[in-house]
Amino acid sequence: MKKFYTILIYLLTFSGLQAQMETAHWRFGFFGGLDFTSGSASITSGNLHTNEGCATISDNCGNLLFYTDGKTIFSKDNSVMQNGNALLGDASSTQSAIIIPNPDNSNIYYIFTTYSLNGVHYSVVDMSLNGGLGSVLPGQKNIQLPLSGAMKGSEKLTAVAKADNSGYWIITHYLDSYYAFSVTAQGVNTTPVISQVGVNVPDKINNKFFYTYAIGQLKVSPEGNKIAAAHFTAVKEEDFHLFPINYFTPSCTMAFTYGGILGLYDFDNETGIVSNETILNSLSNERRTYYGVEFSPDGKVLYSSYDVYNFADECGEDIIAHRTNAVVDKYDLTSTSIPASQSILFQNNDPNKSLAGSLQLALDGRIYHAMYSSLSYITNPNDYATSIFHLSGISLYQTTLGLPPFIASLFDPKILINGAFHIDTFCLGTEMEFSYEGCPETIIGWDFGDGNTSSEITPTHTYANPGTYIVTLTFTAPGGQIETITIEIEIVPPPAVQNAELKECLDLNGAEVEFDLTES
Repeated sequence: MKKFYTILIYLLTFSGLQAQMETAHWRFGFFGGLDFTSGSASITSGNLHTNEGCATISDNCGNLLFYTDGKTIFSKDNSVMQNGNALLGDASSTQSAIIIPNPDNSNIYYIFTTYSLNGVHYSVVDMSLNGGLGSVLPGQKNIQLPLSGAMKGSEKLTAVAKADNSGYWIITHYLDSYYAFSVTAQGVNTTPVISQVGVNVPDKINNKFFYTYAIGQLKVSPEGNKIAAAHFTAVKEEDFHLFPINYFTPSCTMAFTYGGILGLYDFDNETGIVSNETILNSLSNERRTYYGVEFSPDGKVLYSSYDVYNFADECGEDIIAHRTNAVVDKYDLTSTSIPASQSILFQNNDPNKSLAGSLQLALDGRIYHAMYSSLSYITNPNDYATSIFHLSGISLYQTTLGLPPFIASLFDPKILINGAFHIDTFCLGTEMEFSYEGCPETIIGWDFGDGNTSSEITPTHTYANPGTYIVTLTFTAPGGQIETITIEIEIVPPPAVQNAELKECLDLNGAEVEFDLTES
């Protein structure tokens, strides 16, 4: 009989946010950028010229690879990547693109783009080509991912690692459903997991396109168990007849008049299913045009950004909307009544100044907020009671409304055992391989908690006895300081099996066959 023990990962602790270095470089706005490789933000530049959408990716040691506005890809030297133009995203999309690595091939990346007028597509980049500057592979560019047959989409894209660490979920929203596409070593599965849940955000006014339905960020928590959606407007189809018909004015007027919705959902990162909607602004009658949303690193606090509107009496066929104030707020996700936990973090009562911009968690543990010409940021975001909003903390005139989204789980790096971070069962005597999702060059050493240590990058170890052990990884953080991550594991012996006699059918000679369960 095989003997088993179980390794139960009970606790992961770390001394500060240790995001993976794939998030170290940001490119956004009008030629703007930030560099976090030192552990804090320093201003840099790039070649993007975008009001909103952007995406950036670095390797796992923080070396910039490429970036995009959803239409054009720029290599690390700021030149246009080979075959890197004419993507089908749009610089005016809230989240026009997000970049996903192939789990088993460090040269292959998938750029997912979205634009409300033509939907979701992906293109494949091979970084081994063009002297390391990368190239979009011929025939693997602008591959359509239809959403229930529609050739349209929203401006929302987010991503997170799968529960078994085999790949990623790419998630978007359209009308009344969430779509989760699987990315593994085999590539992109073009058949999505569809979750019909939550509000229906229509995309047309009497068969004319209503573009503001698509605006607003979509984010998943670093742990991968929650999703939040900022819907700029919540106008309903039955209200369309109240407004005049043209392209621009009705869209904004309806959005400002009806306000938007901030939705919170459960996410199953094993199945890709979205469920259990909670409307966080359900207790308010304010007309809020939601734009930005972001989770704290520990996933226990949610932040959002929006403007508040009022409107004057109808004058002929026109309704005149007026911004009254702008807000960045927060919710305690551990509360028994999350909507009631809303607290204003910062409020601007100048009607000429908007706060409806992107929110994005960064490697330095701050959440950054984009406004035209400056960046604000939130410090201590894990602490609902003491987090602080620093208005225009970084003066950066190149900033617009957009900041680059990343795979959320990059902000929750883990120690892996045999390539997985979930609960596993191992045969007694099997060596376990320990690894870290961060940059391998930063690893100083491992302590397995049983008196054994290793300075290898991916050591193997076998525990001799059952018990509870603390495994500690020591490494150098981006700022040069020494940091540690620990996991608590328990090695459990197999349950004792009482000796029993089992009989099987007759063998070829007509005799009964007996088994002794105490034998291995």
